Amino acid sequence: PHFHPHESPWLMVGPLVALAVLSVVGGYVMVPAWFPVGSQGLEHFLEPALEHQYVAAVEPAAGHGVEMALTAVSVGVALLGVGLAYFLYLVRPEVPGQLATRFRLLYQTLFHKYYVDEIYDAAIVNPIQRVSRSLLWRKIDVAAIDGTVEELGLLFQSGGDLLRRMQSGYMRTYATWILFGAFVVLLYLAARF
Repeated sequence: PHFHPHESPWLMVGPLVALAVLSVVGGYVMVPAWFPVGSQGLEHFLEPALEHQYVAAVEPAAGHGVEMALTAVSVGVALLGVGLAYFLYLVRPEVPGQLATRFRLLYQTLFHKYYVDEIYDAAIVNPIQRVSRSLLWRKIDVAAIDGTVEELGLLFQSGGDLLRRMQSGYMRTYATWILFGAFVVLLYLAARF
């Protein structure tokens, strides 16, 4: 069956809209001073807390020109990325496949996110899993804890079987056990004196 995409319910869209509005408004808190809208609202907010501490006053050496140039470079790089994506995926959609084939090593490295997850798995996750399986699970959980519980269960089961045989309901069995108990008591008393 083929399903048509539909908009998410307001329960999901509402928080996303609230976050979007707050991010747009929050973005104007530290807008550069040369920009006509916004303020440097957080620029001096720690000064009262650091009033009595020695803090070297560091004034920015660069003026608004450097800040404007860096802003222009950042916006330019972002627009270049949008334009390149438009060209590669809408105008010439065959080019990304050709580039992936031609620069296979670079493509694989970027596709696997510089192999950070694989290195993390090999260095941290897999050793922890091996130790957990071989030592914590097999030796401690199965052998020590489960083994102790099972042995105690067998001990009580054997004791119960012995006591069950002692309680047969026959008078001669009870008399035999009484005679055996009296014999054990007499042996104990004879050993003491």
